[in-house]
Amino acid sequence: MTPISGDPCSFVTSVGGGKIILVSRSGVALVYDTPTLTSLPTLMVPRQELALADLTGDWNALGFERDDATVPFVPTRIKFTLGADGKFQAGADCTGVDNCEAWQPNELPVLTVNPRGGFTLTDSNGTSALVAFKDIDGTVMAVITHGNGLIVATKQVVRPLPAVGKKNAFWDIAVFGALNYVYAKDETEIKSVDNSTNIYTRERASDKRIDTYVQNQPNAGLRYRPKDSGSNAREAVSMVVGNTGLSFLISLDQTSLFYDIAVDRP
Repeated sequence: MTPISGDPCSFVTSVGGGKIILVSRSGVALVYDTPTLTSLPTLMVPRQELALADLTGDWNALGFERDDATVPFVPTRIKFTLGADGKFQAGADCTGVDNCEAWQPNELPVLTVNPRGGFTLTDSNGTSALVAFKDIDGTVMAVITHGNGLIVATKQVVRPLPAVGKKNAFWDIAVFGALNYVYAKDETEIKSVDNSTNIYTRERASDKRIDTYVQNQPNAGLRYRPKDSGSNAREAVSMVVGNTGLSFLISLDQTSLFYDIAVDRP
């Protein structure tokens, strides 16, 4: 890992032909190939020994998956409830903003401790690896990987509205179905907040685009961005993972489906 000059907490490595590593304040890092993607971006997670009880509760999850290698990756969204025994008590696949289809009892996965570290998720499709991480503020997140996709999840927690004037600098990578991607290094500023509607706006520094978000929609801990033809902002659902310095977004626009990962810069 060689530090990238003038860009703290970012690194380049020759492993695999060249990868970029962007490290968040929590230590979770985004890793992707450069100059072109040969696989999905991945997350490097500090190892922790969490118990199943740490994962109990209601979760949101955003993914980028495909049925098999013959079709493109597409954004996915699920919600689920996990018991202290590792059994999923409920779950649903969601499309759009409000349309969710509940999992049947025979579709509910089971989570078990992997003696080599992390957890193993088992369902009717087989097994997947799950790595969990707990930040110093108590935020719990999980990364689920399988042969045809990546899912990032975090517990449902009502998020407060941001303060007007708050700025945030970040790296950003938007990945499309065929693994083409767009990289950006940008900054945003909160321009307005409406406590009565849970709506706020933010301005992007690079092009002055104004985005509108509805906080805690469609579930607690998520935020919804409606389509704005004036600013070219696409309809999307976003998930900020506590104070880890990570956020994830899925496009709901069927004409331009992508999975977006942002890492806050220092």
